[in-house]
Amino acid sequence: IISTLASYVFKIVTKTPNISLGASGSLMTVLGAVCMQFPTAQLSIIFLPFFTFSAQSALMGMISLDVVGTVLRWKFLDHAAHLGGVLYGVYV
Repeated sequence: IISTLASYVFKIVTKTPNISLGASGSLMTVLGAVCMQFPTAQLSIIFLPFFTFSAQSALMGMISLDVVGTVLRWKFLDHAAHLGGVLYGVYV
């Protein structure tokens, strides 16, 4: 709900009539909460198992990417929803 609210507020403020689809904002909430609970956990990308990074680095990367996407108004993903979701996960 929080990620959808962040997305709609961003769309109203910027007057961009894009649609949102999916549950990625909710997944970002869960990922943000897990990364805050276990910041030293080692993560990897499923297709690149040899490339590992800490959960804290993943969290910073996700937040950075979504801030840049929101500021530059990239339209392929709903970065405002992702950012709202991950920030709520950090808060929880």
